[in-house]
Amino acid sequence: MDLTTLVQWLGTAGIVAFYPIQNWRLVFTRNPVGLSFLAFSLIAVGISGYLALGIHLGLLGFIAGNTSNLAFATLILLIVWFRSQGLRATERAAGLLTLIVGFGALIAIHLTASPVFASTAAGWLGLSGVVAFYLVQNTNLFRTKDPTGLSLLAFACLTVGLAFYALLGFLVKDITIIIGNGVTFLGSLVVIYMIIRYRKK
Repeated sequence: MDLTTLVQWLGTAGIVAFYPIQNWRLVFTRNPVGLSFLAFSLIAVGISGYLALGIHLGLLGFIAGNTSNLAFATLILLIVWFRSQGLRATERAAGLLTLIVGFGALIAIHLTASPVFASTAAGWLGLSGVVAFYLVQNTNLFRTKDPTGLSLLAFACLTVGLAFYALLGFLVKDITIIIGNGVTFLGSLVVIYMIIRYRKK
């Protein structure tokens, strides 16, 4: 097993572990407070972009990780949609618009553009979605100061996975993987800090 394959699967393990643990936290607490519908709409689009990029690059671990992530992110969106009492109509509409425009753009690009352009566009869409996720999610946490629905263990796993995925970006020389996962690694550290800082004793 070469280094690229090893790093790819270690990153996948960390990131794939995030969603089942986070979803279990939501089932356990039955409280999606602290989770932003708009943020998870953005990351669903970002994950889809990285999934398409992984297919273009032939990175099986990256494909497997993002396929799993998309399924679990969709489940989180459904939980927040149906169970969040604090979900405002404006955020609901913004999240739906994000999903429609993001998936529509991804489909249009892959139906009309050359494979090279489609691969590049998918990478930048992935980067934009995951970076925007942390901006919106962290802003929401600062506003509510209530991380009840967030799992510390889940975000610890995610942080480790993102570190390996950022390293993978260097190994395959893809700037969108480097920036996207590097920035989101830092964003996940902020989430961990806020979970510890604001969690109820």
